[in-house]
Amino acid sequence: MFWAHPGLGSSWFWAVRAPPQILVLLIFENCLVTRACFF
Repeated sequence: MFWAHPGLGSSWFWAVRAPPQILVLLIFENCLVTRACFF
């Protein structure tokens, strides 16, 4: 359930075109990826 992360812009681009459920998944995944980058 992981997509390529070239940047937040790309993730938000897909989030806007995706249903609310996918939007939540993208936000949650981005949070995990961001936390992983900090740790």
